[in-house]
Amino acid sequence: MTGQKKVMAAAAILAILSAFLLYGVSYVLFPDVQSGPQPILAIFQVVPLSSIHIDSAGNVNPSTVPIQRNGDVYTLTGDIINYTLIVQRDNIVIDGAEHTLRGYVQGNIYGSEAIELSGRNNVTIKNIVIEQFWKAIVAQSSSDITISENTLRDLGSTGIALGSCNNTIIAKNNANNMATAIDISKSNELTHPSNNTITDNTITNAVTGIQIQSGALDNVSNNNFENIYTPIYVASNSTIISKNVMKNGIDAISLGGIYSDNNANYTGGSYCSIFENRAENFTDAVISINLSVNSTIYQNYLTNSTYGVVISRGGEWIVENNFFYHNNFVNNTQDILVGAPQYVNFWDNGKEGNYWSAYNGIDANNDGLGDTPFNFDAKNADRYPLMKIYGYWGTEQSILDLILGPLLLIGLAALVAFTIVGTGYFINSMLKKEKIEK
Repeated sequence: MTGQKKVMAAAAILAILSAFLLYGVSYVLFPDVQSGPQPILAIFQVVPLSSIHIDSAGNVNPSTVPIQRNGDVYTLTGDIINYTLIVQRDNIVIDGAEHTLRGYVQGNIYGSEAIELSGRNNVTIKNIVIEQFWKAIVAQSSSDITISENTLRDLGSTGIALGSCNNTIIAKNNANNMATAIDISKSNELTHPSNNTITDNTITNAVTGIQIQSGALDNVSNNNFENIYTPIYVASNSTIISKNVMKNGIDAISLGGIYSDNNANYTGGSYCSIFENRAENFTDAVISINLSVNSTIYQNYLTNSTYGVVISRGGEWIVENNFFYHNNFVNNTQDILVGAPQYVNFWDNGKEGNYWSAYNGIDANNDGLGDTPFNFDAKNADRYPLMKIYGYWGTEQSILDLILGPLLLIGLAALVAFTIVGTGYFINSMLKKEKIEK
């Protein structure tokens, strides 16, 4: 390479680094149902917007904006464009009444945030449409925040970003077309996030759906994801991931990671419970476990993907003493990939294991368990493979059966009772009639 070319190359690298420092960095996603989402790196500029304040006394400034106060409830009476709403008061409700907060977008330039909270307690944000900001809702060092029934769309970076927040409820929101829908992380030196509940949200067309980067005791449940690179990434401990439905992506659930804090490294992803999730059509793994100890994975339905479960792909992080049972591995290219065979995990609960569509064993005594183990390597085997799909995922016990079965019994009981009562009434009436005639 000539001296001039070296100088040009160095200048190009410097320009890219400068862009990372001075501008926002995000992903643009072009979902493809057949091949999964395909992210590309893009660089954006983020600019501050004029602000609206709900101050500590409860006043709205400026007073001319379409926000009506009634006690501790602040209701939008019209759309608001190119403003950031800064909340400085506790114990209030912000009700969008289906109105829109719209930011600023021109080419690769985004307005910063729609709503900001810092150090707040007991604030509810609901029924707002938020679009075309870099981030929609940002909360720092806050507790008992409820974010519900909002529509978040067409954002440059993040839908909901929580830093060192506790006891937050994020429920029944719709998020579409952004890099990360929900991001929970540690943002100060003292507080790790904990006890956050993320439930009943619908997330589509994003790189990451829900990302929890530190903390403990969170709950991710009953969410729906489609066309997401990674629907759920969790690096927090003692977290529940349950009853989520995920379709089309690369890794459905990524568990475990290392994060830095005050020049020290911490691990997250252990003592978690992952159950009753359904995931299909992922080009890599349904469940990718990067780092985890003493987690339990059970009653999940993992289908039509390259791998069902990947254990420590690189082998450098510890994944051991985790229990897998009553899961259904159906029509995957390879059900299990173990990248760290030195660690021992358990693929049954001591009595029953998992259902594997690739298992070719027999059940001579008809006890519902295969007579031979399903072996992955020298240290990993399902000793009691199931011969049928476990639970309501199977055709023998569908969700419809679970609902209609009790209803049928109730209806039959009611019919019998009605017949008995009706017959008794008829006989009693006939006896009375006969007595009168005599």
